[in-house]
Amino acid sequence: MLHQISVQEWTDLLAVVLWPAVVIIVLIAFRKLIFAAFSKMKSFRVKDVEAEFYEREKQLTETEIMPLQDEIAGLETRIASLEKKIRELQKEDETEHVEKNPDALRAELKAMLAEGPYRWRSVNKLAMVSGAKPEKLLPILEAEPGIVIQTNRAGKHIVRLESR
Repeated sequence: MLHQISVQEWTDLLAVVLWPAVVIIVLIAFRKLIFAAFSKMKSFRVKDVEAEFYEREKQLTETEIMPLQDEIAGLETRIASLEKKIRELQKEDETEHVEKNPDALRAELKAMLAEGPYRWRSVNKLAMVSGAKPEKLLPILEAEPGIVIQTNRAGKHIVRLESR
């Protein structure tokens, strides 16, 4: 007994088996034409980009470049003046470090530790406020009675008065 195939079964058979086979056969038969079309499209894209770049390069004239050069020259002079100011301030800081009397510095440090909301102060902060170098402050603080010096978790020296 022959089995009759319905229209739905035929369409399913075509969709599953025959269409992929037809697509493969078409791709094989026209592969050279397909590859040629894609390679031409790619070369057109590169040529378009090159042409656009060339046109933009021609548009850059001295009228566009000159203001930028002037701005760069202005920035260079500002940078040079700022570097000069920085060097002057560094020289002033060095002279301030030399001029401080150890006794006056000791009194200033005790006053800073006695006031303010914080009980502990870092040596770096004290150096910043007093204007002295941290390497110079640490021996002064260690020699001073009534001052406790410890190291915090970060490994930095912290200071407080014994009375606080």
